[in-house]
Amino acid sequence: MKKLASYCAPALFVLATGTNATEYPQFSLGGYIMVDHDQFSDLFLEDEQHSNNGTDIRRARLSTKAKLTDHWQSKFQVDIADGKLNIKDAYIQYKAIDWADITVGQQKEPFGLEKLTSSSDTFMIERSMVTQALAPGRSVGVTLDGSPGGLYMEFRLFSG
Repeated sequence: MKKLASYCAPALFVLATGTNATEYPQFSLGGYIMVDHDQFSDLFLEDEQHSNNGTDIRRARLSTKAKLTDHWQSKFQVDIADGKLNIKDAYIQYKAIDWADITVGQQKEPFGLEKLTSSSDTFMIERSMVTQALAPGRSVGVTLDGSPGGLYMEFRLFSG
């Protein structure tokens, strides 16, 4: 049985990956920087206080996406803020099933539209206090989502 598996596994790998003319892996790099600038006039301050004018890098996000095959892709995103490096997204995704995608790794937990919207696309500079207090953010987990028969479904299991 082991001998049969040792012959079949390479053949299945060649069939699964060798039938397309597209070359893999494909990588794309991206990111953005958000800058805050505060400027206040000393005219309205009392007791000869000075304003705290300044510019800060609020957020710097760097990401890489990889398409490994026709069915496998991944994303890795880091956030650099306040001198700290945080991993935001680190997952791999399988998209070979017609009605479902499977994602494994650290990803956004689906909790409200405001939390799911990228910070680069929000209207206000900060999210609401309710979202910041209640929304879980990102966690390590498994996601199965898709549209069987026109009905959208989503199953998620997270560790945090």
